[in-house]
Amino acid sequence: MKSLTMRNFLCFVVSASVLFLGSISFASTQTAQDLVKKADAHRGLQKSFSVQVKVVVNDGSENSEQVYRVRVKDFETSLVEQIEPVRAQGRKLLMKGLDMWLFTPQIKKAVRISLQQRLTGDVANGDISRTNYADDYNAKIAGQDEALKATILELRARDKRVTYHRVKYWIETSSQRPLKSEFYALSGKLMKTATFSDFKKIDGLDRMTRVTIQDAVVKSKTSTLIYTNHRPQKFSDSEFNKEQMDR
Repeated sequence: MKSLTMRNFLCFVVSASVLFLGSISFASTQTAQDLVKKADAHRGLQKSFSVQVKVVVNDGSENSEQVYRVRVKDFETSLVEQIEPVRAQGRKLLMKGLDMWLFTPQIKKAVRISLQQRLTGDVANGDISRTNYADDYNAKIAGQDEALKATILELRARDKRVTYHRVKYWIETSSQRPLKSEFYALSGKLMKTATFSDFKKIDGLDRMTRVTIQDAVVKSKTSTLIYTNHRPQKFSDSEFNKEQMDR
């Protein structure tokens, strides 16, 4: 009788474990995309807004600075205009969906470019114009980082035109704030790492105001994006017309 009871107990434990592990797997696949959406909210306002971004590039020996005004109509539509240095004023990047165009006063014609192309330093065009990981990537939970108290997500690109092929993403478990990302090329090679910091209460939610990007090969090379002057703002469709970028 004792043996039968012990056997029943062990069967119960095994069955419960299987069900528990299965529920974790099911929950993971159900919640990974939600975590990305929540982290996206901490990286930018969730409605029409403008923001100023200063990019400080340190190549290991000296610094350079560039300043941009970013107008975001929605997740799919943005216009980036360079305002410093003076010699680069008027340079613009227009994003619509996963399509992007560059305009310069010298060329006076919008030229099609990609989100992956480098803007300055280790900053890609998509880094400054697009913060929509939830729509750009399929996410799954890859593990936990006990030291950072974070959930690690694996993001895979849904379209080859997005900025990165694969992203490893750390999200603080308690707050859903993004902590850092590792960006990988199609070959699987680590390209660079970004850390998100200086969260400030903006429009009712903690938003990151600094991103530091470090080159994966030359560790001394960094590009820091500093966000200021977040402002909810309405825009007309004409402001995002590639035929009118010379205005």
